[in-house]
Amino acid sequence: MTFSRPQSKTESDVVKKASDILREYFICDYCLGRLFARHMSLTLYQPLGQKLRKCVTDGAAHHALRVRRRSQAHATCYICKGLFDLMPDLLHMMRDKSAEYEFSSFAVGATIKSSIMDRDDHIRSAYKMQGADGVKTGLTKELGRRFAKLTGGRQEPHEPEVVLTVQPSEQYCEMRSKPVVVFGRYIKHSRGVPQKQGACDSCMGRGCYLCEFHGISGYDSVEGQIAKFLFGMFGGTTARFTWIGGEDRDSLVSGGGRPFFARIQFPKKRRIRPPRQTDKIRLESISIHSLSTAGVSDVKPMSFSSKVRIRISMTSVPYDGRHDEDDAGGADAGGADIGNFITDENAATTGTNSIKNDADKSPIPTLQEMEKPSFLRGLKRLANSTIEVRVKNNRVVKKTVADLRYRRETETGSVVVQATLEGGIPIKRFVTGDGVWPSISQILGVACKCTQFDFEDVIVQ
Repeated sequence: MTFSRPQSKTESDVVKKASDILREYFICDYCLGRLFARHMSLTLYQPLGQKLRKCVTDGAAHHALRVRRRSQAHATCYICKGLFDLMPDLLHMMRDKSAEYEFSSFAVGATIKSSIMDRDDHIRSAYKMQGADGVKTGLTKELGRRFAKLTGGRQEPHEPEVVLTVQPSEQYCEMRSKPVVVFGRYIKHSRGVPQKQGACDSCMGRGCYLCEFHGISGYDSVEGQIAKFLFGMFGGTTARFTWIGGEDRDSLVSGGGRPFFARIQFPKKRRIRPPRQTDKIRLESISIHSLSTAGVSDVKPMSFSSKVRIRISMTSVPYDGRHDEDDAGGADAGGADIGNFITDENAATTGTNSIKNDADKSPIPTLQEMEKPSFLRGLKRLANSTIEVRVKNNRVVKKTVADLRYRRETETGSVVVQATLEGGIPIKRFVTGDGVWPSISQILGVACKCTQFDFEDVIVQ
């Protein structure tokens, strides 16, 4: 911008108002330019302030002002008290604080003394500087512009990857990084490993020195092993997991693995570094693969089904159905109460039949009958059926059994069932009948127990 003669009306008004301000106060070039930059549709404060000052002091009518300016050569700005002169030091702190962080976008904040804000408000109000950038906005804009040149990042006020907040009076800079959300899958090779890790006993999950601010009690679970790996890759403090289903500590997970989301708080790195996304990374008792970064909005409930292999032991105790009335759903998370039961292929189109009370009417099978191959044929009725599961607050939800096959192990007498179950069916309760209708125990008419179950695949729909 140049104020060449003749000046436009807008430029004349700006010069006159700048002259009025400078006649009463000493204002630094940054603050002088800041007060008029938006009115002149400019972004650089200091060059505008210098040109305004020169234009004002060059006028013959402002000889006294030039003399006063020389006498104030070492004065401090009435508004900011030298705040903008601290920018080189503040930039140095910002660069040092962000040196270990990986980011492509950032935002700058500032904590400024209220007295500076009050003087700035006084000038803008007294001289009717509506719409002018405030001193805090001006400082963060200038710091952001210079920091972008220094680091190659871009200013992003809405969703920045890092936020730097400077406190000039304390010569301090605080750095906060946006969480990284990671999606992946894990395969579980060993039994006896729980899915979830307990919280640190000292801080109850908040993070402290004893747990290295990770908030967990150790790394001897699926969650702990994945968290340890992700902390090594991204840095960060705590990790919050969202699981797509779950399993027992003695269950295996094979096939494509179980999907999960992990949210890493305060990460230093933001990129995934396996050689290829499809590579399997072997940890202690699990493998993880298909790692990718995701958005926070991607972490949401997913419809899925599980291919499971269930080992069942039968007893000679008749199934009495009392669990159906008394049990509120058992301890398995995600269980759902099950509704109408389809008994054959035609029932899918002609109607559904409930067999909830059939076990009470059927005769008690003998041991000889239980050993016959025909005894298990009733399980075929569970294939392509709808079942009901009781969940929290005694609500009942419907779930689907897509297919079901079975075989008897002659050496152990156990029954092995392979089925594709909709997510949310509690497998142990599906066997025992605790809040699940119909169940395997109900179909067979004897009390059954799930001794082991493994996941052969988890399919996200």
